[in-house]
Amino acid sequence: MNISLNVKQPLKNRFLTSAKPLLMWHKITLTLLASIFIAICAQIQLPLFPVPVTMHTFAVLLIAMTLGWRLGISSVIVYLLAGLSGLPVFSGLSSGLHVFLGPTGGYLIGFIAMAFVSGFLVEYGWGKHFITVLLAGLCGSIALYAIGLPLLAIYVGFSHMLALGFIPFLLGDGLKILCLAVIIPLFWQKKKRNS
Repeated sequence: MNISLNVKQPLKNRFLTSAKPLLMWHKITLTLLASIFIAICAQIQLPLFPVPVTMHTFAVLLIAMTLGWRLGISSVIVYLLAGLSGLPVFSGLSSGLHVFLGPTGGYLIGFIAMAFVSGFLVEYGWGKHFITVLLAGLCGSIALYAIGLPLLAIYVGFSHMLALGFIPFLLGDGLKILCLAVIIPLFWQKKKRNS
């Protein structure tokens, strides 16, 4: 009896230790795929000056609301590092430090805050209903603009900040959040059924 227990325990430990690297590789793969998705969505744009309307926000919200805030933030950081390193992943296939130091830099940094806020809220129960997902998307957008607008004001002035960096995005952001408010509850219901 003691022998069988001693034999089974190391097998169980071996399984658990081998599962951890698989889980880590799974998370790394998800993060890389999500950052590529953000880069693709960045190219879907309506060119406005000084900040273009893109699908960035939809991608960041979708990733954070489905993968959670930790992987959401990781995906955004990988995306930003790729752009800083010279890969053409920012809107208009741009890249480099000058993009971060330009009018859109605050929005790029704000994606981290957006992923955290919306992902955290959905991960902790706000992903189950249309209204709560709507609120999570709204809170994530507020976090984005709280960083993006003041930094944009450095270039366009506080008097033009809302006209150039907020008002043109209201309709598009509203439609993106409405779409997510329909999709995300379905995603979490299906995930609950499969678990």
